[in-house]
Amino acid sequence: MSLARIALRHCAVEALKAAGTLVGTNILDSKVAALQVSSDGSLRTDEEGPFIAVYTDVSKSGELNGRSLRNNGYLDLVFNFGITAAMTQTNDKGESVVVGLEVPATSPNFEFFLDALTRQIKFALLDPQNPWSELFKGFAPDFRTCEELRHGNARDGVRLVSGQLRLTVELVADPVPGIALPETGIWSRFLTKLAESDPQQCERLQGLLAWNGREQDDRLSFLHGLSGLEADALKLTNASALNPSAVFSNDPPESIVSAGSQ
Repeated sequence: MSLARIALRHCAVEALKAAGTLVGTNILDSKVAALQVSSDGSLRTDEEGPFIAVYTDVSKSGELNGRSLRNNGYLDLVFNFGITAAMTQTNDKGESVVVGLEVPATSPNFEFFLDALTRQIKFALLDPQNPWSELFKGFAPDFRTCEELRHGNARDGVRLVSGQLRLTVELVADPVPGIALPETGIWSRFLTKLAESDPQQCERLQGLLAWNGREQDDRLSFLHGLSGLEADALKLTNASALNPSAVFSNDPPESIVSAGSQ
């Protein structure tokens, strides 16, 4: 996992809250129980109103560039959303209508709700006037794939329809620990905005971004995944003094000695 995943997910959640979608502010951050699969394979939810649950799922980096683990590669960002027949409201005429749409609570209108909400999610993430959307695009500079799924079932007489939007996006690399962040860079802009909306979360992230107090030269070893001997050879550290097991030897490897003696 990475700090960039946390930042991307937070930006997506806040962008949707600010966008005023059909679910209002009922945007859930990584709530696993929003949609549950029963033993018979059907879906159920305990949510009392239409919702969007945001998750960060599988990620893969195919070009690590040596031993560096700072790059985050591509990540699946998942939006699960749903509505049931119980999530309705009564209008002025005494009719049961879908929340947010003011249309009768029928199956076709539930499907319309899912399609409309999918569109709203997409446009919310791309809105240039939404500050959280702009930050989102900074953390995900490239989109690779977009997949849309739906599911519907009736359980205990209550119809549930749900949808899923899965985006595979490029995720920026995590910052180098302890390095000063550029004032106009994505991380500085995100932390400034986060400090306004969630000071405690901002403080936690800043603590994780800070260096752990070790020697300045160690940062390069961590950044590039160098072993102590490799860092010694590059004159970056003196691993032999810090780690007794990291010593140079002119003796050939044991495998070579064994092969020569046979």
